[in-house]
Amino acid sequence: MKLHTNFSLHEFIPQELYSRVEKQELSEFVAVGLINPLVYQFIFEFRELIGKSIRINDWMYGGEFNNRGYRLPSWGGEKNLSQHKNGNAIDFDTPNAYTPQELRKIIVDNQDKWPFLSFIEVDINWVHVDFRYTQHKGGIIFWSPTRGTVDYTKGI
Repeated sequence: MKLHTNFSLHEFIPQELYSRVEKQELSEFVAVGLINPLVYQFIFEFRELIGKSIRINDWMYGGEFNNRGYRLPSWGGEKNLSQHKNGNAIDFDTPNAYTPQELRKIIVDNQDKWPFLSFIEVDINWVHVDFRYTQHKGGIIFWSPTRGTVDYTKGI
């Protein structure tokens, strides 16, 4: 199912869930609705902005990524509170185009386009953004799995 000129549903949901859509055990309407519309808006607009292909889930083409969009509630166990399970997050990269650091800088330089983007993970070799609710008044929260919350000026 095509969601946008450059994106299809299988890029946003895991193979296990997509197979349920194919078998008509789950409607496309329900599957599409698992993702926050702000995530779709962001990735569609970001793709247009950079003019390069974006890789989210690539399992359909024999790739390794299956959980970069929505994640099933069972993913990672009960203690895993990933925003992906709420449909609020997306991981992506642009092979042979931009580094994750370059992509994060483009996002930050254009953050006025996505006022509800609240969280960017850094110190990883892909881009993670999410649209969780925070009471943080300073804009986007930058978080590193090794350094915790970091200032944008200290590297992304």
